[in-house]
This record gives sequence, structure tokens and C-alpha cells, in this order.
Amino acid sequence: MVRRAGLRIARLRAGGSEGGFALLLALFVTLFASAAMMLSAAALKVELDETRAEAIRIRLDAMVDAAIAESLADRDLSGLTRRPFGDGWIESRVERLAGGRARIQATAMLGTRVRDAEVEVVVVANGRPRVLEWRATPSS
Repeated sequence: MVRRAGLRIARLRAGGSEGGFALLLALFVTLFASAAMMLSAAALKVELDETRAEAIRIRLDAMVDAAIAESLADRDLSGLTRRPFGDGWIESRVERLAGGRARIQATAMLGTRVRDAEVEVVVVANGRPRVLEWRATPSS
């Protein structure tokens, strides 16, 4: 029994230097794998932030379009006072121009982001407005 125990110890000692190299290699692999995962997580975070910003822009576009649509639905083209809409608010102002034309300036706000648009319309014979020009205006 003593001899076997001595052989086992000798075998462990002989494989000890190779075990240290394997441990060091495992540590390097773990380090590189964690660095790769951190880079992937950073890239995914940037993509998620861009996706969220795009979703907010799309919601703001829809909100400002809703303000314009409500203004156009009113036969008097009187505009829309500021009112809550979803998580934000919308409003529109109407400016009468010459020749049966009108300019509608619509604003939507969601959180701290604002979207403005301007539409020029002409009222045709049947009383319905027809859009001549639509453009986004610089946000304030």
C-alpha cells in the first residue's frame, strides 16, 4: 500500500507541470471569450439604442400626421389646440393664405422629443382641402 501511494504521488508530480500549462491555457481562453462577449454586448447595446430612437421617430411622425389629419378633417380649418395624445401631445395652427390656400403647422411632442411638420393646402370647389406640399420643419 505504501508503494502504491508513493507511485500515485510520483504520477501526480510528473503531470503537475502539464496541469499548470492547461490551467494557464484555460485562463487565456476564458479571458478572450469574455472580451469577445463584452464586444458583442456593446455592439448589441448600440443597435438597441438606435432601434429605440427610430421607434420614437416613427411614433412622432405618426403623431404629427394625426394632428395634420385632424386639422384637415375640420371643414373650417381652425387648427387643433394642444391636447394629450398617447404618451405625449399634439397641436396644429392654421394660417390662411391668398387664393383659398392655408398653411397648417403641426407639432407633436413625446417625452423630450419634438417633431414639427408644415402642410400647404388649397380648398377645392367641393370644400375639401387638397395637400399641395408637406415638409418636416426643423424641431425646436
